[in-house]
Amino acid sequence: MNSFISWVGGKKALRDWIVQHFPFSYSRYIEVFGGGGWVLFHKQPRNDFEVYNDFNSLLVNLFRCVQCKSKARKMKKLLQSARR
Repeated sequence: MNSFISWVGGKKALRDWIVQHFPFSYSRYIEVFGGGGWVLFHKQPRNDFEVYNDFNSLLVNLFRCVQCKSKARKMKKLLQSARR
């Protein structure tokens, strides 16, 4: 799955290499420099514990909103109305 946002200094170009270097078995994935979330969205979905974080609190809040479908729908409507 691809990220829905690009971010300056993102790991889009490195995501394959990063995921290939994951340990065979792990129970937690913690993304401390989340950015656009390219590695998070590229790794295979598992039942592990996932944490997304970034220094930019507005970006973290965006991911929290998208995580909740009802908030994501509201955000989509707001963004569409702002374009007009």
